[in-house]
Amino acid sequence: MECVKFRQQAAPFGSRRRFPIPAAKGREAVPLLTSSQLDQSPQYSPDGTRIAFESARSGNREIWVANADGTGAVQVTSVGGPTTSNAKWSRDGKRIALASFKSGEREVYTVSADGGALSQVTKSGSGDGPSSWSRDGKWIYVNSRRSGRQEVGRVRPDGSESVQVTRDGGASAQESMDGKTLILRTSSLRRFPLLNGMASGTGEDLGILENGDYSYAVAKNGIYFALHRGATISYLDFATLRVTPVWTAPSPNTLFFGLSLSQDEKSLLFVTRAPRERDLMLIENFR
Repeated sequence: MECVKFRQQAAPFGSRRRFPIPAAKGREAVPLLTSSQLDQSPQYSPDGTRIAFESARSGNREIWVANADGTGAVQVTSVGGPTTSNAKWSRDGKRIALASFKSGEREVYTVSADGGALSQVTKSGSGDGPSSWSRDGKWIYVNSRRSGRQEVGRVRPDGSESVQVTRDGGASAQESMDGKTLILRTSSLRRFPLLNGMASGTGEDLGILENGDYSYAVAKNGIYFALHRGATISYLDFATLRVTPVWTAPSPNTLFFGLSLSQDEKSLLFVTRAPRERDLMLIENFR
C-alpha cells in the first residue's frame, strides 16, 4: 500500500482522507477531497461509488456529493445557511437524509442524490437530526429531544409515521448489517436487540468510549470507532469485545467528526484535524 499525505494550508476545518485498513497502522492515509473550507462527515453510498459530505466551500455549510475517488464534487443542497449537515444515504442510493434549519428549526429533510428541492420529514421543533436509515430502507433513525431529553426515534421517509425507539436516552443509532440489533450511544456504546422496531432491554455494553464524543461505523462482525479530537481509529470485535488499533495519526488531537466504511469493508473514510486544517483520508484494501 502506498499512501501519501496531503496537507491543506489555511483550511480552518477539514478535508477528507481514506486508507486501506490492513497493516495501516503507522502509515499515512491517502488524501481524497481538498478544500480551503470546512469538509466533514463523509458517507459512502451503499454501492460504494459516491461519497456525500458536508462542506462550506460554497460559503455556507451544505451537502455535496463526489465520486468515490474524490473527483466530480457537486453541491446538492442550496439552503443558504446557517447549517445543512448529517448526510445519510438511503439504502437504494437515490436520496440523502440531512438536517437543516430551512424552516427556522433544525429538522430532518431528504433530497435527491443528484440535487433538487428538499422534502421535509420532521416538524417537531425539537432539533431533530438523522442518524441512519434502517436496513430495509423503510425508516430513518432520528436524534430528537421531543421527550425533553436526547432519545432515538424513527420516522418514515415521507414523514407519515414517527415512533420513539429508546426510553432511557440515546443517540447516533445504527442497525447491524443483518438489521437484528441496534447500536447506539447512551452513557457508553451499547447494542440492543430490535423487537418490533424498538430497542429491547438494557442492551449490551460494548465497553468502549464511556466519555467524550466519537464517530463509529458498523461492520459485519464489529465496529470501527474513533474519539473526537483523538489520534487512533480502532476496531471492536463483537464476538470477543477485543479492541484493536487500526490506524494512529502522527500527532494527537487529530481526528474530527466523520467515519464511514465502504460496503465491501475495504475502505474507511475519516476526517483529520490540524491547528488550521482538516483532511479527509482513505484507507483501502485493508482486509
